[in-house]
Amino acid sequence: MNPNSRPRQLRSWISQQSQHWMPQIHLGRVFRKLGLPPWTLAGVGISAIWFTYLGSLAEKLLRDLLKLNPTPANWVDYLPPLFVFLLPFLVVIMLGLWQESRRQASQLEFADNGLQKPEEKRGLILLVSNPESAMFAIAFHSQSGSLQQVWLLPSDGRAIAQFGVSTIAKAEEIKQRCEQQFPGVKVNVMERGVSPGDSQDTFDLVNQIYRRSGYEPQELIADFTGGTKPMSVGMIMACLPSERELEYVSYTPETRQMHGPYRVDYQHKAFDLIG
Repeated sequence: MNPNSRPRQLRSWISQQSQHWMPQIHLGRVFRKLGLPPWTLAGVGISAIWFTYLGSLAEKLLRDLLKLNPTPANWVDYLPPLFVFLLPFLVVIMLGLWQESRRQASQLEFADNGLQKPEEKRGLILLVSNPESAMFAIAFHSQSGSLQQVWLLPSDGRAIAQFGVSTIAKAEEIKQRCEQQFPGVKVNVMERGVSPGDSQDTFDLVNQIYRRSGYEPQELIADFTGGTKPMSVGMIMACLPSERELEYVSYTPETRQMHGPYRVDYQHKAFDLIG
């Protein structure tokens, strides 16, 4: 067994066990409906504690210095608010250590060439052109039984002279093969397809899948290996938010072998380019 694959397999096993034994409570979705993403809510809460108790400590100290309290405060009286003030610092340190451990664990999964494979996901969004690369990606995410749903986005046949015929037939082929090889996976063919020359069409449909899938964004991944270049651009633009992941399958013509899929790790810096 490749030792680099052990951390990913362990996380997949933990994820499966938690899904089996714990109720599916999507708190992140609830907070987003309220306009408060979980990390934003955590940041607001920690900041509120800091400023509230910092003000409380300053007021208590000032009242003691001005001798406005009927009973002078003892140094022990400062301990409870000081403890509550310092507690968020401990939370931030623990979060930092957790993020660092995840970063180090992900580095273990890098191949010798520096490419990183994604974690297995519950949902996979695929642009359709080559059935073999699509099946390769589906097989990867089905290794531990994580994959539950696949969305296939074929081209709709517009601009045949420039981009060729519709790939809906190939999408149906992928669906049949997937149902035979992975009977537990539900395959959704987006039969209306997307324009092969209009990136906005793919952008809108990918966004719609993320909104309506019923999964958290971190449970899905979008694969832009297939499709036309405008379709790939539309999918990439739809996945700029940091919680959405992208992947692709590489192909070596000389050996006729596929590799990956490989995760495209750029989202956390994408918005630094804006504004």
